[in-house]
Amino acid sequence: MSAAIQSSIDRLGVAWLAGSGTLWGAEFWPDATLVNILGAHFSGAPAIAAVHEKIFAGPFKGSKIT
Repeated sequence: MSAAIQSSIDRLGVAWLAGSGTLWGAEFWPDATLVNILGAHFSGAPAIAAVHEKIFAGPFKGSKIT
């Protein structure tokens, strides 16, 4: 795995543990598309960040990722 990919994965872990949708969204290209586990689509890094702010404040509050 390249160092750049590993670094991005590491930053995603930090973002999750911090409960930060802003940091999570920063790892996505501006025109990225995300499909969540329920099949909902989110277009663009700002939308991905916003939905993760809600997730981290709600059902995944205090959760951990490894």
